[in-house]
Amino acid sequence: MRETKNESHEMRASSNGYKWLLVLVILALIGCNSGDAEGKQGLSGMILFDGQPLKAGTISFAPEQGSGDPASAMFSDGNYSLEAKKGLAPGRYVVKIFANATQSSELSPEELMTGSQRNTNESETPQQTIPAEYNTKSTQVIEVTAHGPNEFDFDIKSK
Repeated sequence: MRETKNESHEMRASSNGYKWLLVLVILALIGCNSGDAEGKQGLSGMILFDGQPLKAGTISFAPEQGSGDPASAMFSDGNYSLEAKKGLAPGRYVVKIFANATQSSELSPEELMTGSQRNTNESETPQQTIPAEYNTKSTQVIEVTAHGPNEFDFDIKSK
């Protein structure tokens, strides 16, 4: 059976239409996946205690409304940073900062994360250096934005 000129043209047009649809779908998928799929942002900052860089500890960020992923980082000599792939999606986060008196002066950031304690008396209970309004009863809130810069400094006062 021979195709007529009109039928052949219709089949090519239909085939070209599907090709264009496929190209548009692929372009849409590529566009949606550019950058971090979750829109996470990197962040950094400085943590001071009575005006001096806090030696070592951890900083954590929990979504203020309870939905979303939390993140945390170790800090050393007052500096912390989270790269985008481990960072936070835009939104508001409650910040908690922890540094024990014995840990901040005697342990490296790596030892803080693993929980090892060198040069300490086992019966000694580490004293939290940071006031409760910066950790267990935190009132510190930051807002991460999609366009940054997401730099957050904290100047903690002992009293």
